[in-house]
Amino acid sequence: MQAPMTEPLVGRWDAEARSRGGLGTWMTLSADHTCAQTSGAMVDGTWQLTGDRLTRKVSEGPGASVHTEDLMITVSEGTLTMQVGPDKRQMTRVGQPSARGPALVGVWSYPHPAGGPAYEDFEPDGRYLFRLPISTTLGTWRADQTQLHLTVNQQTRSFNWSINAGRLTLEHAGMRDVFRREATGLPSSNR
Repeated sequence: MQAPMTEPLVGRWDAEARSRGGLGTWMTLSADHTCAQTSGAMVDGTWQLTGDRLTRKVSEGPGASVHTEDLMITVSEGTLTMQVGPDKRQMTRVGQPSARGPALVGVWSYPHPAGGPAYEDFEPDGRYLFRLPISTTLGTWRADQTQLHLTVNQQTRSFNWSINAGRLTLEHAGMRDVFRREATGLPSSNR
């Protein structure tokens, strides 16, 4: 049985810090104490659905201009079809449909032109999260009330950790990283 002090850590955590080009890291800490650390493209925004019209707003970071897209969509039996300009993009649902919100809510995947699967996550709170994995490293984790130990490639790094308002703060060697808890996990992927 898992110790109560580690239960809050289980789940997907997306780094708040990104490069200028939108590269960042997300990690999944599983209940069986395995973990996956993924680096890739990360774009955050918002979405709003009115009938079959999706309005999606994204920004490449603080201070960047906001790009707005109005798209026609249909959702049918695990397939999301999105009209993107003159083209149609079909996406496949990842996992089970959400009981919260419209049928669009959840994670959708499609083959990205850059290679590998892309994920579009429509959160129930109106957040839109685009993730394009570049590389994933698998490992293990363990924790006590103050320390999180991540073992990847046979090397263990220890972090002071705390969670406040859905944000995980990790501190190690004078560095501080903040991650946001996300409701839905993403499959691990290596290209």
